[in-house]
Amino acid sequence: MALPFAAKSMYGTLGVHWATSLLGFLSLAMTAIPFVFIKYGPQIRAHSKFCQALKRAKEEAAARREDPDEDEPSPSSSDTVEMKA
Repeated sequence: MALPFAAKSMYGTLGVHWATSLLGFLSLAMTAIPFVFIKYGPQIRAHSKFCQALKRAKEEAAARREDPDEDEPSPSSSDTVEMKA
């Protein structure tokens, strides 16, 4: 967002060749970012409070699906009403 404001002075100070090269080098350096996230993503998420809370909520939801509440009776054959035509 700041590049449009800095472009005129950057190109005026560095010249066309160096200013464009600088942008190219910055772009080249940023191509490594996805690979860093692929390699170190689990470690980064392990230190994140937000990701830990999401993991805990996901585990709790999975536990609720596996073990439904005992308070709710499951429908049995004696509870169902048979309709005769």
